[in-house]
Amino acid sequence: MRTREELLRALERDGIEHRLVTAGDGWMVVAPALGARILGAGIGEENALWTAQSFSTQGWSEGGNAGGARTWIAPEAGPRGFFFSADGARWGVPQELDPGDYRPSPADEGWIAFRNVFTARSADGASYPVAITRSMRIEELPSARAPEQTSAVQILFRHEIENTGSAPIDRRLGLWCIVQVPSENKGTILIPLRDGAPPGSVHPCFAELPPGVLRTCGHAVLVKALGGQKYKIGVSAQAAAGGIVFARPSQTGKGWILVSLGFAVDPSDIYLDRPSHGPEAETSSGDAVQAYNDPGTGDLAFSEIEAHAPAVVLGPGQRQSSQIEMTIAAQPEHEIMHDIQRDVAPGVTSSDLSW
Repeated sequence: MRTREELLRALERDGIEHRLVTAGDGWMVVAPALGARILGAGIGEENALWTAQSFSTQGWSEGGNAGGARTWIAPEAGPRGFFFSADGARWGVPQELDPGDYRPSPADEGWIAFRNVFTARSADGASYPVAITRSMRIEELPSARAPEQTSAVQILFRHEIENTGSAPIDRRLGLWCIVQVPSENKGTILIPLRDGAPPGSVHPCFAELPPGVLRTCGHAVLVKALGGQKYKIGVSAQAAAGGIVFARPSQTGKGWILVSLGFAVDPSDIYLDRPSHGPEAETSSGDAVQAYNDPGTGDLAFSEIEAHAPAVVLGPGQRQSSQIEMTIAAQPEHEIMHDIQRDVAPGVTSSDLSW
């Protein structure tokens, strides 16, 4: 769905409950029945996120990949993973998690929130009674360059997991934020790195990378975002600087679109998603940031920018909360580049994003 109007018409067509929340020219559409996703968001009519062409509330195997920004839990694979079978041969998304059964929940003024109570089951047969609450709000970001119009908005997104059982959960799951962005036309994912990032801290997650999809530029890595090839890059908590950015030319041909996530990373903590092969599979303390490119093409071409929270010990009734600042900007290319050079990677130029 490339525009807000297309998205709203499709939700009406498919009978999906949704909420449109605006801030100046900025907007977001939230669909409680689809994992309480931020299904689309942008400035003006253009949708900055990737959204599917139709929607199902029946789960992933029935078209449940609706797009937008969602919450999953880590780890994905391994004996303690929540998506692969114990032998690694089968992958699936638990319906209890996505789309889940999100209900409206009390929220602070200006926020909307939805809560899903379910049992998470890992490949080794363990069960964890939990609740996930997704809270969000949208606000304009003032611009000295264009005070008369909305050129950037910030979506404050907070997800929280609660142990609703009677036994402690000892670092067995972690919050995982995944934002899908359109890659039918080429874009670039930028991940800033800490000074002194150790060797191997930027790595492929499940297979060797195709040639030419990953570059290093100063204190950042650049990942090619273009449909047609499947690959995933992880950045360990020792290297991740707490951000990930997707930049691309606008689909309208006017300026560029930027989607960025900002979040806290603790390099001393344990993160549960890690590479499935190579030396880092045994030595990594886990990925705080990941970038994925899907093999789909045309309307099915998307990439993902992903942020992980660390694993924590949750006693009965205890909660872990992680907040992410998602910024969406629609600006001329030189202004987008100014923001990237100031906030993400000082050495990056427009030619670095051209691939």
